[in-house]
Amino acid sequence: MPASTLPVNDESPDEAPAPRPSGARALLLALVLAGSVLMIAHHAPGAAYFLKAGEAADCNREVAALPREAWCRLGGHVADLEVLVAGDPGDPEADVRTRSAGRKLYVRLWGQRVFAVLAADREDVLAWREGHAGALPGFEVEGTGRLFDPDGDPVFAGVAATLRQRYGISADESIRLFDTTDQPIDRWPAALAVALMTLNAALALTGLIRVALRLRRPPPPPEDVNSSTVSV
Repeated sequence: MPASTLPVNDESPDEAPAPRPSGARALLLALVLAGSVLMIAHHAPGAAYFLKAGEAADCNREVAALPREAWCRLGGHVADLEVLVAGDPGDPEADVRTRSAGRKLYVRLWGQRVFAVLAADREDVLAWREGHAGALPGFEVEGTGRLFDPDGDPVFAGVAATLRQRYGISADESIRLFDTTDQPIDRWPAALAVALMTLNAALALTGLIRVALRLRRPPPPPEDVNSSTVSV
């Protein structure tokens, strides 16, 4: 009886070339990389502010010499009776402390175009306002906070316009806000987001490089089923 032959594959499974990646995978990795970069750019200012926790600059100088954005130590006294209050007034039947929670007070410092932002429920603020019919003239502001130009921050553009109107400050005069409620440690979510998105971007970039290298590799030659046989 004549022997029959069957094709034999001499290539072991471990030596088989990896399948060529598809263009869809490369597109997905590119989208992940782009999204990560956009998130990093979005959270970068907050992360940079978080890293300044131990570098409070001395900002006790003229407005013209003040930086447009910094974490500073600054001191001064409230100049006016007027207080600009921002935030939800809460339940009118509640006590003063409860109504003040989450609200902010904008007050002008004496002799400057610098406006301090104070938490309305601070112990010293509540005590001073109670003894001065709700006003803060002469109240001492001392400590650290975010000093910035409100005209350059879209979130505070409306506040800047209101302060200029109330205090008769022209648009060509520089003003600054000194926000004592904004501390670097409060920006830890932004720093965490930047760290995670940086890792995500690195992984996506690594994946893209691997995909590019595989796509550049020439495809394997077609398998010759008659290259080797075995007798049965």
